[in-house]
Amino acid sequence: MPKPLATISNHPQYVPSPCIRVCTLSKDGRLCLGCGRTREEIASWLSADQSTRLQIVEQARKRLKRDD
Repeated sequence: MPKPLATISNHPQYVPSPCIRVCTLSKDGRLCLGCGRTREEIASWLSADQSTRLQIVEQARKRLKRDD
């Protein structure tokens, strides 16, 4: 039986989605200007393990800082 979402999200290793509900793609359509993730990262988020999610979040933050 799957664990309830509240139990999973309270887990110390849980990596929440960086989505801020400002889903606007860059001119070339490859990057979300709201969260900094690529289309591929967004599409793979639900199946990604926590380690991969952490890497995605870190890369997305770096992308957003570069665009400041």
